[in-house]
Amino acid sequence: MARESCFCGRIGELEDREPVYAGAGEWGLRCPMCGHLDRLEAWSQAARAWMLAEAARRRESAVQIDIASEAV
Repeated sequence: MARESCFCGRIGELEDREPVYAGAGEWGLRCPMCGHLDRLEAWSQAARAWMLAEAARRRESAVQIDIASEAV
């Protein structure tokens, strides 16, 4: 887990950002508050792939929880 702060002031785990396609075969993580896109360019290819996969997994889990709570 990596904690970071965004330009907007949000502080949280990097994995809690939204994975988005940035174009030209690149992916990044978008801040849920301001929409800033971090392309993770300073990270190694392996670390970037892991971080994007973890962010996608967390996002999918959150959606499933939301759907389950609406069904109740």
